[in-house]
Amino acid sequence: MANNKLYIPTFISDDKYNPARVQPRLFYYNGLIDAPDYNVYAWTAASGFSSYTYPLTQIPYFDHYNVVSGSLPSSESDSLLFYNEFPSYGVSPSKTLYSEYWNTYIELLYNPTTRLINAEAVIPLADYFELELNDIIEWRGNYYHLRAVNEYSFTTNECKIQLLGPIIEGTLDANLIECYSYTIYADSELDTQFNWIDCDGDSQSTIISAGGGSSITCVRPGTIEADTRGATWTAAGVCGSYQQPK
Repeated sequence: MANNKLYIPTFISDDKYNPARVQPRLFYYNGLIDAPDYNVYAWTAASGFSSYTYPLTQIPYFDHYNVVSGSLPSSESDSLLFYNEFPSYGVSPSKTLYSEYWNTYIELLYNPTTRLINAEAVIPLADYFELELNDIIEWRGNYYHLRAVNEYSFTTNECKIQLLGPIIEGTLDANLIECYSYTIYADSELDTQFNWIDCDGDSQSTIISAGGGSSITCVRPGTIEADTRGATWTAAGVCGSYQQPK
């Protein structure tokens, strides 16, 4: 029998442990854990004509930390806290909200090489509607994070922008799409023309005799077309990547 007790995570507002009112409150629900035997007195039916004492041996467990394996938090668990506290159960996770989502950005802000550039720009309306904060902007041969767009004029398309850079290492890698080599097969009865776009963005084509096959390399996925119904193609492996346009 485990000696676990019902744990309700709390928040404090100062060093005197006065409670803080936090809304909404988010927790991980980690299922049921074993606890000392206890009884719950309740009605046996919604009508409430009779009651019964129910013996129970488990309690619900919710926490700032989730359970990856077993029944209690471990060093691999995720956390909902910016800085982890000593856990009531299990082991404190090695990751926090700060380390997972904020650390890299804060390091960028306080890096001596980081620059915040205030500039004026003319952005076409169609591009303005597509812009999102933290988009990567190329300006004077360098890449920057788009930090803000202010005072946009729908009449002249003029605005003020803030650029933050240099960009975080690996940012462009997140927008890379893999290219593949393919084995292509013509229709069994008809010569087949295949058209596709290669990894560099150029259009390519080839004609395969009826019933024949061939290989093509570094193709952008989803771009292969054939002029016969019986043609087929199969991906053979990754051969490169290209930058997804914004």
